[in-house]
Amino acid sequence: MRVLVVALGLLAFAAAPAEAATRTYSSRTIARSLADAATTEVGLRVADAGPVSKVRVFVRLDHPATSELTVSLVSPSGVSVPLIARRGTGSNLGSGAGCGGRLTGFEDDGTELAEGSSPFLDEPWAPERPFARFQGEEARGTWRLRIEDAEPGGRGTLRCWKLELSRAV
Repeated sequence: MRVLVVALGLLAFAAAPAEAATRTYSSRTIARSLADAATTEVGLRVADAGPVSKVRVFVRLDHPATSELTVSLVSPSGVSVPLIARRGTGSNLGSGAGCGGRLTGFEDDGTELAEGSSPFLDEPWAPERPFARFQGEEARGTWRLRIEDAEPGGRGTLRCWKLELSRAV
């Protein structure tokens, strides 16, 4: 009987979900010019290994019309999830100076992004497609923020971006 109790205890321990390790990676404050009517990518190198269990992204950029922009997160394996796709009637994502300002945050549990005026500060917002697409992918590698400017005539600047990854360990 004692062996059975110990065996059941070990089985329950082994079946428990893996702990998640969460870490935030940052571009730090930058002033990366966004190509007009073109695509700009800025990478963050993730050295930590393990399958991704949760993703959050934070962006601070200046642009005269967010309605011209599609901003996406691209994993090391090439899977792409749009954060915002030509939405908003204002300018900029976030406010203030670089990483020290207020960043626009995106997470799967966020509020659905309605057509409204950027800089979309007050909530964590849901991306256009779920970050759950990254679940189980290897975290290690270069993650990229892709910014596509669909219209000529307005230049922008990426001030900062952060990637928060939770990994099963």
